[in-house]
This record gives sequence, C-alpha cells and structure tokens, in this order.
Amino acid sequence: MVVNKSCNQCVRHCHSEPEQIVVTESFVDSLTDSVIQTATAKDVMVKSIARGLIKDGIKGLLGLGISEQTVRNICASYNVLKNIHNVVECMQYLIGIGLDQNGVHEMCQQYPGIVNVPLSEMKAKVDELHGLGFHYESIVKILVQEPKVLERDFNMISSRIEELKKLFKRSDTLSLLEKSPKLLFCESEFIHDRFNYVFREMGVSQRQMMYSNLFQHPMEHIHARHMFLVRAGFFKKVNREKGQIDSNPKLEVILETSDEDFAKMFGGMSLLDYQTFKTLLLQENFILKELENENDDD
Repeated sequence: MVVNKSCNQCVRHCHSEPEQIVVTESFVDSLTDSVIQTATAKDVMVKSIARGLIKDGIKGLLGLGISEQTVRNICASYNVLKNIHNVVECMQYLIGIGLDQNGVHEMCQQYPGIVNVPLSEMKAKVDELHGLGFHYESIVKILVQEPKVLERDFNMISSRIEELKKLFKRSDTLSLLEKSPKLLFCESEFIHDRFNYVFREMGVSQRQMMYSNLFQHPMEHIHARHMFLVRAGFFKKVNREKGQIDSNPKLEVILETSDEDFAKMFGGMSLLDYQTFKTLLLQENFILKELENENDDD
C-alpha cells in the first residue's frame, strides 16, 4: 500500500502526482495504537470500539492516499472512530469526485457531523447540486468551504439560485456560489444590500462584482472604501447612457487592497489617515441616522 505524503490544494489535478510512501502492516498497527491512545485521552468511550474496526478504517483511509498526519487529525475523536467505516466510504466517494486530503481534513474540521452523513445521502446531495448545473470540481470547492450544504434543503438551494439569477447571469450565479457558498445560507437582505449599493450607488457592473469578493465584506468596509475615493477625488459615478467613460478603480482593487496599500495608492496617505477617516465617517453616519430618527419622530 502507498500513501500520499503531502498535497497543497483542496481539489486534485489529474496531471499532478503526489509523493508517496510505502505503508506496511506494522506501520498501520503502530498508527492505530497511537490514534486510539490519543482519542482515548479525550474520551474513554473509545475503549468500547473494537480495535480491529479502527485499524480497518485507518487502513482504508491510508489506502485512499490520505497522509498519516491527516489520518491522525481526522481520527482524533470517539464520534469519528465509532463511524469510521462510513467515514472511509464517504471520503472514498469525495476523493473520487476530486477532493484531496487537505480538503478532507478541512471538511472534517469545519463539519464534524459529516461522519454521520450516510453515503447514500451524500451522493444524493452531490447529484442534486450537479443537476442544478454545478460541475463536480465546483461542488468540491463548495463542500470544502461550506460542508453544511449537505444538510441544506434542495428547494432552498434552488430558490436561492433563482433569486441570484435575477441579479446575475445563470453561469455567473453558479460561479458566484462556488466562490461564496455562504450565500446559500445568508438572508436575502445580506445579498441585496451589497448588490444594490455597488450597482446603484457606485454604478459598478455585475461583471466587476464577479471578479471581486463583494459578498465576503461587511457593508461598513464597502461604504468606507467608496466614500474615501469619492472625497479624495478618485471616484465618480458614471452615466453610461450619456456615453461617459468609466475611469474609476476596479471594484476588486477597491475592496481587496489592504488598508495601508489602499491609502497609499489613492492620495499617498498613511494607514493612520485612513483609519482616522473611517472613524470620522462612522461618527458622521451616526449623526445622520440620529437626525433622520428625529425627523421621523416629528
């Protein structure tokens, strides 16, 4: 038997060959004893699980090309070890559609409940996502980032896709969910607040939104970056119907640049200057909101 020694991506590429080492029976025995000892220190109930069951599971994981350290990380709890046969089956299936050992570890870390997901349910959920238009590589990326999608109701996923298709092209919608799968779980208001602000207030196209991490930022960050550029003279809302040329910075640059680089890039200012601006902007927004509330009361 051979086992992967290292791997750097969560999605395997067919042209890359992982480094491999030979695994002997004595190696599996030694690893099994070590895993049991570590897990028992956390939960004595591990002693109630047959050693042979654990050994077979560990041998199965190694046989899938999962590294020794990743096996140790995965098999560190009673809940995993008692369901290790199911874990091996599920990992075998996920690796078969493109997951690598880093992805395996990340999924188990983020979503310990995966050990309780029957293989039939996992296959059904992947088939559902594939039926909605996602490629298997995209499904793997989604599962690594948001493994709880395995619990998400199909109708809710389909409904969210339809909702996003009103804002983006279908192909862009699927790419967006691959990039930010948390959009399957958030409230509609979270999406519309960001989309409407960037599209209506800033005049930014959907295409630019796709190249940025728009939906991974809080509104305060988006608003502060926009207002800083406007007041520093680096951003003007473009009226394309009048044939105006868009010379504004790209949304990706606006949102993804670090605070220090952003301040330096637009106006040659310091990090402290930008932090001071954000503080004053928050105070300004608070005062405006207070005035609006007073007017509403009148």
